[in-house]
Amino acid sequence: MSRVIIRRKKSFIERFRNFNIYLDGDKVMSVKNGEQVVLNITPGKHLIIIKIDWNTSNSIIFELKEGQTIQYKVFVDGFFRAFYHAIAKPNKYLVLKEEPVRDKHHGAKH
Repeated sequence: MSRVIIRRKKSFIERFRNFNIYLDGDKVMSVKNGEQVVLNITPGKHLIIIKIDWNTSNSIIFELKEGQTIQYKVFVDGFFRAFYHAIAKPNKYLVLKEEPVRDKHHGAKH
């Protein structure tokens, strides 16, 4: 198995709502404000996107090898930009970015 870690930055915006994680088109999990989750997935090519209502993040296609871990952070792109994106560009409301893998086990839900 391989792993994808999703870390949601703590934020005032949408702090009481969960972000839904979609892997290869299927909802697999949610992440709360300031938390991180770990997805155990099969190696290979995958597509990930984060959603909240009709607003989404950018989608990312990635490929994992057996035993590999990759980490992403997700966040709302600032108050004023979030307001604009919610209306004009809902696919840019959330930002999903790869980041270096931190502590692989600390503070993560499985």
